[in-house]
Amino acid sequence: MSSMPEMAAFEETSSAFCDTCPAAHLLVGGDGRIRGVNQTLTAILGYSRDELVGRHVLEFVEPQDTGCVLEELNRGPAAAYEPALEVAVRAKDGTSRTLLLARGLPSRQPGSAGLSVLLTGLDVTDAKAAAKLTRQRELQVLQGRHVESIARLAEGVARHFDTLLATVSACAEKLRAHMPNDADIARAVEHALAATTQAARITARLRDFARDHPFARAPVDVREFIDSAVEALGPRLGPNVEVATDVRADLPALPADADALREALVELGLNAQDAMPEGGRLTLAADPAATGEAMNLIHSHDLPPGRYLRLTVADTGQGMTDETLARAFEPFFTTKDPDQAAGLGLSKVYGCVASHRGAVGIDSRPGRGTKVTILLPLTVGGPHSVPNETQ
Repeated sequence: MSSMPEMAAFEETSSAFCDTCPAAHLLVGGDGRIRGVNQTLTAILGYSRDELVGRHVLEFVEPQDTGCVLEELNRGPAAAYEPALEVAVRAKDGTSRTLLLARGLPSRQPGSAGLSVLLTGLDVTDAKAAAKLTRQRELQVLQGRHVESIARLAEGVARHFDTLLATVSACAEKLRAHMPNDADIARAVEHALAATTQAARITARLRDFARDHPFARAPVDVREFIDSAVEALGPRLGPNVEVATDVRADLPALPADADALREALVELGLNAQDAMPEGGRLTLAADPAATGEAMNLIHSHDLPPGRYLRLTVADTGQGMTDETLARAFEPFFTTKDPDQAAGLGLSKVYGCVASHRGAVGIDSRPGRGTKVTILLPLTVGGPHSVPNETQ
């Protein structure tokens, strides 16, 4: 049998271990008030022991989780084992932390009314955030591959359709030349030629998405380029749309096709207007960025280390659902009436950015507006950079 000094030493060692172990310990009395905490929990919450002991445990639990904590505390000693609970708690600095809590067997503590419960928990806040970031990155990669496969399909479709349209157009021209006096045939021929012209415009937009044509690159003054996009948007925006720009003054010239990028920004601005039928604010911004900031963007190739320009187009409109976001860059996908839009606007933006070997992404939530972020390389030279000439 252990002697009293040995038992005291053991209890002291156990107490020290409990106080500093990675798991948080919280002893809650039958009245719901905190009777004891270890050092790990005080570090997680940012409160001292004196600030925690004696207060009701639910003071530190986020409202959405108070019910499950009460249920856990009120379960009887003979209750079946339950898996650990994820509980959101509020720290002293106002941040929310997530604890994975497990309940020990209730016991009667000296001076406590009813049975006390020992809760043991791990702080999984950072792990959950890392898992969420990893999942977001995986979804971005999958979306990028999805859009890339559609781009390759669009390229093949555009080429085949161009060949067919050339044949139809040539036959129509021959009919017009050989039957100039037949009014009915003449009208049919004109309709056919008009249809081939319209179809050719659509295949051209598909090639924009598929990056199936060269862009002429030259040094572009970023502020002038954005000002020109705002000027082009001006007459096409409603009177209730306020436009603002935020461009860093020290930005270097961007090697790019200014006309193609201007068109991309105009497309984004018009999309933003559609999302703000009652009016709102449209902001175009530009600042430097690092390669790592493309983590949540879509890109169809590796982005090498180097200097990048970040363009953002943000609105205060209706925002998008997750389902819409997942398909936003697909050609012919649109949430508008098919008679009002062909669904090629954002796919053209994607094609333009990919042609410049950049990255693009959308951050949006219903009712919280939309922000489109574009990352473009500023460095000229090297296997992955944008050449300063027509390719």
